[in-house]
Amino acid sequence: MNQNLPPGHQVDALHKKFQLRGWGEHKHFQHPKLREIARHGHEVWNAWFERYPPKTTLDFNGFDFNSPQIDFSGCIFRKPQDGSSCANFANAILRDVKFNSATFETQVSFQNSRFNANASFENAAFLDIANFTDSSFGVAPRFHKAHFHADALFSGVKAEKEPDFTETTFHGLANFGSTHFGHQADFSSSRFLGRAEFGATVFGVSPKFEHVTFYDAAIFKAAKFGLSCSFIRAKFASHADFSSASFAKSTGFDNASFHSHADFTGATLGDGASFSAVAFESLALFDTASFGNDADFRAATFHETAEFRGAGFGDRPMFRKTRFVGDADFQAAAFGDDIDFECAEFSRSADFSASIRSDADKTRLEFNAISFAGTSFLGDAIFEGRKFKSTTRFGRPRGTQDACAAVFRGIPNFHGCELHQDTDFRDTVFRDDFDAIQGPDAARAYRTLKLAMEKAKATREEQQFFRLEMRAEHPGMRFWPRTISSIYAAVSDYGFSLRRPVIALLGAAMLTGLIHGGLANAEASKWQALLPSADFDLDRTLQWLRYVAINTLPVPGFDKTQMELRDALFGKDGAIVSIAMGLEMIHKVISLGCVFLLGLALRNLFKMKS
Repeated sequence: MNQNLPPGHQVDALHKKFQLRGWGEHKHFQHPKLREIARHGHEVWNAWFERYPPKTTLDFNGFDFNSPQIDFSGCIFRKPQDGSSCANFANAILRDVKFNSATFETQVSFQNSRFNANASFENAAFLDIANFTDSSFGVAPRFHKAHFHADALFSGVKAEKEPDFTETTFHGLANFGSTHFGHQADFSSSRFLGRAEFGATVFGVSPKFEHVTFYDAAIFKAAKFGLSCSFIRAKFASHADFSSASFAKSTGFDNASFHSHADFTGATLGDGASFSAVAFESLALFDTASFGNDADFRAATFHETAEFRGAGFGDRPMFRKTRFVGDADFQAAAFGDDIDFECAEFSRSADFSASIRSDADKTRLEFNAISFAGTSFLGDAIFEGRKFKSTTRFGRPRGTQDACAAVFRGIPNFHGCELHQDTDFRDTVFRDDFDAIQGPDAARAYRTLKLAMEKAKATREEQQFFRLEMRAEHPGMRFWPRTISSIYAAVSDYGFSLRRPVIALLGAAMLTGLIHGGLANAEASKWQALLPSADFDLDRTLQWLRYVAINTLPVPGFDKTQMELRDALFGKDGAIVSIAMGLEMIHKVISLGCVFLLGLALRNLFKMKS
């Protein structure tokens, strides 16, 4: 037959040929009639079935496609007149048969079929259910840009190597449960509009889900991923379930986004698992998950609760600049060496407390070389029961001078902790304005840190936490103790300020000196109390200055001089001298107190302790 004839003419010629041979309607591909139509290409195939629509399912069940001339690319498998499935390729052996840009108008089955290498369904359109259950593929099966408009069933499939589902669209259920993929399975840029089921699926080396969008639930429960698995910039619009999944080394979720519940409970992630810059918009569960070395959550954001309860991390876990907008729960989480939470932000409660349920949990008590330098704890920070075995930093990040130190805006709970002697709280900012309700809890928390610093012989930090303890207790005190505490805080910052006692000393000297000056003038004029004399008296002014100076620094040995100055300025009897003596006593008490507080501040500044 002339292949250059228009498809319609070729159909006419085939029809006459089949009539001569007595071939009527045949649905099974075992009959040479269907093979003859297929060998003429997709244009003739489509023209034939447009003119002679199939009455029932085209049956390729069990057929062995051993002829390289069969190519279904571009073919349309039309809906049969009885409404059944359009084609049945179940149990078929497809050798180099291609279905590029083919269209399946109703259900099609490839169940338990066998495909050789390079099976191709590029740009194919499945308008109804596509069933590939338990089929097997050789190297590099291609479904690039295929469209599954209904359910796509691939459960139990085995694909040797490089299966390609890039830019594929799944409108219904995509069931890849218990599938075995060889190396380099690639789903990059695909879209799953329905539920994606990959439960218990096994992936070889380098599976890729980069830039994939899951609009419905994505289920990878108990799936197994080989080396270098990548979900970079993947988008999970609904529930993502990776519970009990297993990832080998170098798993990447960098810049992915989880807009609903993300569940990694009990997952195992090998060395180099990276969640850098990931956005968790809803609950994130990593309870009892196991991470290898170098787990990386840098710059990730957890917008709701982040649970890492009972999780295990290897060495060098990285949470630098991570934001926890909701509660962060690391209770009983175990960490290796060099733990990095520098410049992280905890907007609500941060729970790093230990669990002591059994002897097996004792290893979860320990922190080895951990840094919270520059970290912001805006809610309560709970480290109860932890043992800090090595260098612990809460100050500024290493190698930086301009960066902020750690900030505690809630209650820092270190009850039952053992702090390492190399624990750095320098420049750390602690909240000191608790109300009467939170005050007692805060005071106990600061008392615990004070005692820990005392044990470590860190005098400056000990005094710092004493001051914070006093401030936390202040709102709950009765009137008189609270008044004294307020004065103590205002004048000396609880024994830590050098500047405030000096200012108070000079202020008291100026105030009492002015009053004493007024009294001296009153004594001199007798009739113009509290008014200055018209004539300036240098000798009397110098007497007044010496008198104020002696009151300001009341050192022994000047009693006789002070008495003589008092008599000369205020007289020996009368109301004026009585007022002056009373004010003198008050001035001396204030001065002695300021000198004492100045000495206390010097003692604390230079960490001198008896």
